[in-house]
Amino acid sequence: MFNFLAFFVHPEPTLVYIITGSGEATNEMTATHRGTARVQVGNLTITLKDALYVPKLSTNLISFAAMVKESAILKGVGNFVEIELNGNHHVSVVTGKGIFELHDAHPAQQMALVTTSSSDISPLAKWHARFGHASTARVKTAVGGQLLGGMLTCDVCLKGKMTKSPFQGHFHPTSASLKVFHGDLIGPISPATNGGCQYFLTLVDQHTGFIHVSLLKEKSDATSEIVKYKNLYEKQTGNSIKKLVTDGGGEFCNKVLGAILKRGGIQHNVAPPYTPQHNGLAKRANRTIIKMTRCMMLQSNLAPEWWGKAAKSAAATTNALLSLSKSKSLPCQLFLKLTPRPEFFRPFGCKAWALKPKVKRDHKLDAISSEETLVGDPILPSDDLPTIEDNPPAVESPEEPMEDFPSNPENGCCWIYVPEYTPSNCINSKIDESNI
Repeated sequence: MFNFLAFFVHPEPTLVYIITGSGEATNEMTATHRGTARVQVGNLTITLKDALYVPKLSTNLISFAAMVKESAILKGVGNFVEIELNGNHHVSVVTGKGIFELHDAHPAQQMALVTTSSSDISPLAKWHARFGHASTARVKTAVGGQLLGGMLTCDVCLKGKMTKSPFQGHFHPTSASLKVFHGDLIGPISPATNGGCQYFLTLVDQHTGFIHVSLLKEKSDATSEIVKYKNLYEKQTGNSIKKLVTDGGGEFCNKVLGAILKRGGIQHNVAPPYTPQHNGLAKRANRTIIKMTRCMMLQSNLAPEWWGKAAKSAAATTNALLSLSKSKSLPCQLFLKLTPRPEFFRPFGCKAWALKPKVKRDHKLDAISSEETLVGDPILPSDDLPTIEDNPPAVESPEEPMEDFPSNPENGCCWIYVPEYTPSNCINSKIDESNI
């Protein structure tokens, strides 16, 4: 029994009435806690199980009967009683004053300020701790390798120096396009586009590296865009989707998309939390699109609301460039069997003169072309076509959202290019790159 709670390790509350020499239990002498106590005697730590904490106890007491029960051996040596514990450790107890007294006993926690050395610590571990847990090679160089032998396993270094192993390419190679595609979402981006979109969804075909970008007003729109992607490109390529790889965002992990994928027999691989490397293909594509979009917006000096068209144009341009990781082939050629000519592309935001349809001319001598600004390149006929807009402002967005413009010139919108990757089908037009 102890009157100092510092002797205990994880004590638990209890209520035990202590019976004194009179044979009666009183409320004044009660134990409030029970647990394992540790007593430090010199360099020896004694562990006592099922000890009691009695706050009003005048002195700490250790039961000899309990120690003998635990196979302790007591021997009288002069004015001392020697206690042998576990066959190895010896403690001397003074027999003066008619009682047994254990001197120099302290709670084990109070010995933390005293540094001690033990024979079971190797010299290498000792010097390793002295040198602030430096590497083994540096410690051996400082002290002398011939004096420090053996291997070192340091628990402190495992806790304080742990690093991630480098991620290696772990995606299994695919045999055809569209078998596996990766998805990721960027946003919200401020300001929103002219059509109110704040996000864009990037879908990347693993086999060819073909990038598809869709503008979204809400995150929840990602499900419908994935379904559109599936329906469109399965028809265009003749292949079926087998696997989708995304992170664990709610735009991808939801009941609606889960049911659609399950119904179509499509496997959904979700990257573990805090490991974007497991979805690295889509992350890297997003990085490429963001960088190109930023540069296009800076060169064009257009209002920031046009970032959506710049992002889609960046994807179209990337798909028409040689992929160094895909046998130096064009992603659009591998994916859609289309081979664009380099002269087809023009700088984003450059001046352009488009032919006016006759129905849009006021009289016979009216100008047959108008000065416009190029704000896009096409990927497929179903995508937004490259449009030209009447002098889009550099600060304010136009009154009418560009995403809502019809693709039919008869409805009031003029186009520079028709939706193919070839300049031979261009409407009579002229491009001026002097303002870039």
